[in-house]
Amino acid sequence: MKKNILITTSALLLGLLVLAPAQGPTTSVHPMPVSLIRLIANPLALDGRRIRVLGYLDLNGLDKGVGVYVTEVDARNFIVDDSIGVDIDESTADRFRGKYIIMNATYHAPRGPMSDYLNGRLDKVSDIQVWRNAEPSR
Repeated sequence: MKKNILITTSALLLGLLVLAPAQGPTTSVHPMPVSLIRLIANPLALDGRRIRVLGYLDLNGLDKGVGVYVTEVDARNFIVDDSIGVDIDESTADRFRGKYIIMNATYHAPRGPMSDYLNGRLDKVSDIQVWRNAEPSR
């Protein structure tokens, strides 16, 4: 009788282990500071990572989509190759658009046939704030 209980319990535990979802690698609590240039140049190296980036927030599409640009000059000249799309709500975008910002976000590298022409996107944005060092000195 004890042998049957042991076999049944072992089979049940083994079944639970097989059916348990695989856990991904643990993410660090603190985002990794990364330059936009490094992110654009090496998208797969940081795919899925929580990062902290600095850049100029402005429109980067034909719709109301926004992106973070390497520089204000890139944004003003609409050089989207030097930007990464940012998924944030419209009110936040309106409040920070046209300013240098620093923020934490999760980066997603571009996928698919057009991935050579895209720079990925940032979502799960938090701790967004105006970068004070961008203010002109008086």
